[in-house]
Amino acid sequence: MRVRILLAAVSVFAVCLTTLSLPAQPEVSTSPAVFVRGLMILEFGQKDALRIVLPDAPGHKATVTFVMNDGKRIVIPFKGHSTIKAVSDPEGSTPVVKVPELVRMKELYGDGFTPLIDRVADRIEIPWSGIRSVKTEKVTDSRYTFVRKDNGEEITSFRPRNIAESLRIELGSFESLHVNGLKREMDAAQVKEIRIEQVPKDMTTADVYPDHFHHYFHYIARAASQNFDVEPRKVSGAISRSPRVGQSFWIDLFVICGPIRID
Repeated sequence: MRVRILLAAVSVFAVCLTTLSLPAQPEVSTSPAVFVRGLMILEFGQKDALRIVLPDAPGHKATVTFVMNDGKRIVIPFKGHSTIKAVSDPEGSTPVVKVPELVRMKELYGDGFTPLIDRVADRIEIPWSGIRSVKTEKVTDSRYTFVRKDNGEEITSFRPRNIAESLRIELGSFESLHVNGLKREMDAAQVKEIRIEQVPKDMTTADVYPDHFHHYFHYIARAASQNFDVEPRKVSGAISRSPRVGQSFWIDLFVICGPIRID
């Protein structure tokens, strides 16, 4: 009888410990990642690699920042052709691509355009074999739609929404870095994150997105029926007047030029 009472007491004690235990903290990914922000063209349709293409945009500054494991940052200009290679997934899993906030050129012009990015010299390629996922990291505070510049009509094929300002590309682990502009060889194992961005040099305007979207038009050829320009227009919300810290590397008070998907 004493044994039964003792076992019952132990069981009750165990249940109490389980009930009073602290809730599990959300899991934070420690996988290395590449972040893309600002005026960039992304091409997802290539079979071998994800392309990050740098459009020519006067008044903008394009950089690649390497964040090391010890916290040190190395910043170089984004120029030339570079490759960021990660260790391939041994199971050959298909990368998860979830970027519904990213603007697609197809939403604006349907199939009536042809990309012209093969002639762009400044690009970074990341082989799909080493990519685990591509997801939106940060969106605008306000929702946007798109309108034709010639007559002001709204583009009905575009879904009004908060627009992606930056993307997170999660990798397995860095294998090799062939980055144009590095003065010396870098140990890929010591790199925690890579930040790729192109933002305006003059950030005195709170919302530069509508003014700078036209830079993308130089990289598509449009059919005669689609030969019109479009521009983003805010439909709701307001610009935040305090820095947005959170988990984001990017801290600012401005709406920047968001990246776009060309295919």
